[in-house]
Amino acid sequence: MPIALGKVYGIPPYMDYTWIVIFLLIAWTVGFGLMPAGYPGLPEWQYLLMGVLSAVMLLVSIIVHELAHSVVAKRSGLNIGRITLFLFGGVSEMEEEPRTPLLELKMAAAGPLTS
Repeated sequence: MPIALGKVYGIPPYMDYTWIVIFLLIAWTVGFGLMPAGYPGLPEWQYLLMGVLSAVMLLVSIIVHELAHSVVAKRSGLNIGRITLFLFGGVSEMEEEPRTPLLELKMAAAGPLTS
């Protein structure tokens, strides 16, 4: 059962529980692996804060990426059930298929262009 994150543009984003593991791994790796090597001598709480902020920024960037796909689809008249964030990314769950190849191209391009 994924965790609900509210609604954005009428689309409910959800986060799978695997994201908790990813969040912790990113926060730990960035906070106590990468940052001390690049910025030696800071207090540990600052490294932890940098790691947590890095993980939050990654989560937000994936949500924005998936929202871009979904907003283009929604503005084109397609219904989007929800967005679910998984272990290595996310998926916009459409309730119907795009009507034309051009619309599918626009939807596919919206995420990377936003990223």
